[in-house]
Amino acid sequence: MSITAFIILGLAVFAGYLFFLLRMVWKQHRIQKKNPNQNPKPKPYFRIERSEEKRQAS
Repeated sequence: MSITAFIILGLAVFAGYLFFLLRMVWKQHRIQKKNPNQNPKPKPYFRIERSEEKRQAS
């Protein structure tokens, strides 16, 4: 009996967690879709600069 109650309670907690997580993701997606310029693309952490000079074979 206690194992059945544990499984039922665990599934109820997991279902509630999953429901609220998916609801939060769905709401944030809707907000970002409504305001696309609110979150611009982040700047890169580093930038690679390439030299225009030609290398000579040795």
